[in-house]
Amino acid sequence: MYEELYFDSYYDKLKGDFYCKSKEYTSTIDSKYEIKDHYMIMLVQDGVSQEFSAYEQERIEAYAKNNNKYIFDLHVNPRRDLCVAPKNSRLYIDNSKDKESFIEKLLIPYLYSHSFLEKEGCRPWPDYSHDYIGNFEAYKREMKPATKEYVVQNLFYLKDIGFTIRELNKKSSSFLKLLQDESQEAFIGAKKLMEDIKKFHLEKYI
Repeated sequence: MYEELYFDSYYDKLKGDFYCKSKEYTSTIDSKYEIKDHYMIMLVQDGVSQEFSAYEQERIEAYAKNNNKYIFDLHVNPRRDLCVAPKNSRLYIDNSKDKESFIEKLLIPYLYSHSFLEKEGCRPWPDYSHDYIGNFEAYKREMKPATKEYVVQNLFYLKDIGFTIRELNKKSSSFLKLLQDESQEAFIGAKKLMEDIKKFHLEKYI
């Protein structure tokens, strides 16, 4: 069942901080970055993984059609659930199984970003690429030092989407060059992941 989800959120462009509730921001607000909006949303929790998924009724799809964009490029998956964040990111891992956290940390920032796109014609922050490219970008942007568990989670996620890290070894020069041409962030993230694999002696997983 779809239900209305309202939000009044703010993004501090200078610091790169997102406030799910703009009233929590104590400095002077730049009206361009305060957005009050609402969407028709359906939440579904997976019975096995316990992860939440969100579906938006029609607005995002209508925007795609009216602006000659692929729905995939608006971060809507083939099953029509919203791609709120790369699944290998700590942001997703830490907040995908609790309903309130999922809404405040993942869903509302996603919807805010789309509302900003409708209003300004661009995203308020750097977008992620798709598939393994986005995975490596998320790995590069991760600020906390990697743990062994986090590296293993990334390797299993890459396997789930059909990518094997051996591609970085077998095709080293040509593949890394291709990756670098596609996204400098992804290139750095892939190199960082390879370094962490060696650091934690996880070669058996590749």
